[in-house]
Amino acid sequence: MSRKTVSVEWLKTQVNASLRAKHTTVEERQGMISLMDRVLHETGNWRGFRHLRLKEVPEDAKPGIWCYVDGEPLPFPDRFIDTDETRREYA
Repeated sequence: MSRKTVSVEWLKTQVNASLRAKHTTVEERQGMISLMDRVLHETGNWRGFRHLRLKEVPEDAKPGIWCYVDGEPLPFPDRFIDTDETRREYA
């Protein structure tokens, strides 16, 4: 008999990998974010997310947040200028 459910943790792992991936479009990532937000909130598993830094996204992709070399975010609002808000990772 086939399985009828998947774990929230498994889904989160798959979504996080896709939000980092080179092959996904902004629209696809927005859809995954919408689904993941709903699943995490409705199952009581919401633990937030963080924006991906330049070194964590594919080459030639915009990061979710701009940081200094040491990893500290730039001052607000500079840290979000010309970024891709779909580049994130769920906790």
